[in-house]
Amino acid sequence: MPDCCHDPARPLVLEGSVAAFFPPFQPPSRKFFSSLCEPSFRSLMRATQESNSLAGGDGPGPIPVTASGSYTGAQRLINRQPTISHTFSKNMKLKTRPMQHTLAILAALVLQATTRAQPVVNDSSVSIHAFVTDPQGLSFAPDGTLYVGRDASGSGGGSADAVKIHRVAPGGSLVTEFGNVAIGDPDALIVDVTGAVSGTPGSVLVGGVHNSGTTGKITTIAPDGTVTTLFGPSASLWNPTDFAFDQSGRLLITEISNGKVLVSSGGTPTVLFSVNQAACIAVDALNRIAVDTTDSTQLRLYTSAGTLSNASFATVKAGSPIVRGPGGAWGTDLYAVAPNGDLIRIATDGTTTVVGHRFVMNSGANFPALAFGPEGALYVSDFQADSIYRFAPPVVPGTQTTIYARVTDPVRLSFAPDGTLFVGRDNYGSGGGNSDAVKIHRVGPGGSPVEEYGNTAITDPDAVYYDTTGQFSGTPGAVIVGGEQLNSEVGKLVKILPNGTITTIYGPTDFGFNPNVFVHDEIGGRLLISDSVGGRIWTMTNSTPAVLITLPLAFPLAVDSLGRIIVGANDSVLRLYSASGALVNGSYAQAQANTIIARSPGGFWGTDVYFVGTNWNLMRLDTNGVVSQVGTSFGGMSGFAFGPDGALYASQLDNDLIWRIAPVDECPRLTISRESNGIRATWASTTNRSYQLQSSSNLTIASWLNVGPSLPGTGGPLSMNVPIGPEPRKFFRLQVSGN
Repeated sequence: MPDCCHDPARPLVLEGSVAAFFPPFQPPSRKFFSSLCEPSFRSLMRATQESNSLAGGDGPGPIPVTASGSYTGAQRLINRQPTISHTFSKNMKLKTRPMQHTLAILAALVLQATTRAQPVVNDSSVSIHAFVTDPQGLSFAPDGTLYVGRDASGSGGGSADAVKIHRVAPGGSLVTEFGNVAIGDPDALIVDVTGAVSGTPGSVLVGGVHNSGTTGKITTIAPDGTVTTLFGPSASLWNPTDFAFDQSGRLLITEISNGKVLVSSGGTPTVLFSVNQAACIAVDALNRIAVDTTDSTQLRLYTSAGTLSNASFATVKAGSPIVRGPGGAWGTDLYAVAPNGDLIRIATDGTTTVVGHRFVMNSGANFPALAFGPEGALYVSDFQADSIYRFAPPVVPGTQTTIYARVTDPVRLSFAPDGTLFVGRDNYGSGGGNSDAVKIHRVGPGGSPVEEYGNTAITDPDAVYYDTTGQFSGTPGAVIVGGEQLNSEVGKLVKILPNGTITTIYGPTDFGFNPNVFVHDEIGGRLLISDSVGGRIWTMTNSTPAVLITLPLAFPLAVDSLGRIIVGANDSVLRLYSASGALVNGSYAQAQANTIIARSPGGFWGTDVYFVGTNWNLMRLDTNGVVSQVGTSFGGMSGFAFGPDGALYASQLDNDLIWRIAPVDECPRLTISRESNGIRATWASTTNRSYQLQSSSNLTIASWLNVGPSLPGTGGPLSMNVPIGPEPRKFFRLQVSGN
């Protein structure tokens, strides 16, 4: 194995930069504006005419706060409410304001009423695989090509209008229409991989109403795009709704208008059994047929011959999509949506397990379809958002992703040099309030133990920073925590001393102040703080912050390798500022609204800035403003930090976990930090390696001496304290051995 030496061109002391945000907001879909005429939203508009929740003055000064400390502010409403909401929460108080604010507040309320939190799957993250107009049914070809049904009513047409289906290339990078002619009502489809029904392997079968009448048909689109009518038009095929192949290769078809399930082995479909309002269909691992309806929450189970075996196999949302797992981590059970919107796994004995949440569209209606791709990820079509979602663990090529720790309500992250991780916390994730007082978490090196940290709870402890040297807190090894007071917009900075004692550094303020993100600007020797309520970026060189940049709703924050400041502000734009706070580029990059941001420390990741893009994938931003995609499924992350082991760590509030994305078989990066009586060497390790730290006082002489014993890899960071000797300089390297 090669020797792994520290690069002398890199800084020896690496203290983590942290940037993060809550589950982000998505831009409102045009389809969802239909909900603006719902009674709940009309009530919201009437409330707006009388009062508003903007806790702010008209000028650039600090935002005033009511003496009662009420939970107010359109700025806070937008930034801190990650779930679907058409009405104010019960504990929110409104303050009367002059009518000139009405339009501004209405805009904020429209944004709130038309946005939603991302759907969540346990131990997975989410990305947008593709943006597709009016998506309905989903079906994959073996090579990863995705075919998507379509309903023109989402674009102002009729449900049965003739349009072309969509073809999404593997990876989601190219979306095109497919077929040489438009097809009426092409919402249901399936890939005929073997050609058992169509006669042509790889053809796409498409079903729908014919000419908006009382007959329907099934057409086939050949791989070259040629469209041919296969069955119909026929009254018995009035409205084909869903397709599934069983284990014998038969095509099963639900037909909702006549209430039938039909079957075909290549010939004209015949009725297998009848069930009123038959909607979605799947075949389980035992080759039994599961069907749900739009007028009932009962999932029915039939034998392969069409005999009803269980009229209440499981309880699902009426008309829920159904799909069978592909194996692997998903198993081969059925998946559907429960009446409350949870994603559930249904075993062959009917036992259900909740594996996800928020699996409905913005209006509360069902997602049109679920499908598993050939790589094992779950895909979901969202008709109202014109999107196809993909659920899988976050992936970056050349790395290995693992669950590092399970932590309650994790948000921002900050590492100590020895690999101890401090985790900010938001009680909203456990059903409480954003500003509730809770203790932050401390995670030991390697991911355990996970324990609460600090003698007492702290209100709104989102932002955390480990102050290695004590420059900003006055105490080496203290953890700085920032947040608001309970149900208020005044804020503070506190520090948790190494013995757990908590003391105040700054505040509580008498103006709006909500520290959300801390970033250590190593080049400038300062700590930067984003403040969404005050609309500022603050700077600290000691324990007193000062305003550097004024930017309403400032939130995402990072410093690039040139010392320039990158900031977001509750929109999809990242802005670039000089080190002195002057705006350089008001549209430096496009990103997910309130993305998390972090600069990498070198090695595998380079020294660029990483953030989450508009498709919820991991993006890399270099100092020239060039953006490239480097990873998938990074939606819903609430914190980023690079550890002393060179891995990327990402917290996920909805799943109560922290991911570790570490380079595979890369020479570990040796990090050197100052200790009181010497230095500490830290590096990443894997379980099948042994590591020997070595030193030399002269690089021109091949005389390396072992420092301490050889250490076996643990899968987490390793470290060793080394006293300072009489030599004027010393160099260190790692010798790695093992399989």
